[in-house]
Amino acid sequence: MDFVIAVFINRAQSQMFSKMLLKLGVNNQIISTPRELGISCGISVKFNISNLKQAKIALNSTSYSSFKNFYKIIPLSNNKYAYVKV
Repeated sequence: MDFVIAVFINRAQSQMFSKMLLKLGVNNQIISTPRELGISCGISVKFNISNLKQAKIALNSTSYSSFKNFYKIIPLSNNKYAYVKV
């Protein structure tokens, strides 16, 4: 499966976004933002890429000032990952 993370720098807003996705039927998980993205203390919401359109609609329905971007997670070897903006 392919996954996307929505990156936030505010814990409360990431939790609100996660709850909004759940109301839309989108399973998700709150995770620490990967250090490779260079956003310290960030919080991200991870979900299946098939739900990206719904996530973008949810994001635009409310003002999330701490939202940074969506990134697709690309698995590499040895439990390492690359991240590409989507």
